[in-house]
Amino acid sequence: VEGFESGRERWYEEDSGITWVDFTDVIRSASAELDQGQMLHADSFNLADSMSALEMMDPKMDAGVINDKNKHVIPADECFDGGLVDLDPDMRTTLMSMDKMLALEFTWLRGTAMVQTLFTCLYCQR
Repeated sequence: VEGFESGRERWYEEDSGITWVDFTDVIRSASAELDQGQMLHADSFNLADSMSALEMMDPKMDAGVINDKNKHVIPADECFDGGLVDLDPDMRTTLMSMDKMLALEFTWLRGTAMVQTLFTCLYCQR
């Protein structure tokens, strides 16, 4: 939307040199014109960005959703205290865990949420 800066409230952070512009009204105006299934996005948006987007209330994507499949989730501390996690794994299990952690780390570095990558490993929560 051209000219959205005019008449908008602006904030400037001297330390970083960043200027912030409130364009809430622009988003509200544009969203009133959108049909279901359409979205408002920046020019730099691409399909890779959409793959790491979080859809609220989708049990597969929203880690905060409690449903029939995950209502019996055992907290990490209980898993360790109850012996559900091996605190002295053999070499094979250790190497498999390290390999999985490396893959999860790279997935996180590419932009996927930490709760969906690294924090899925109980060893990271101890």
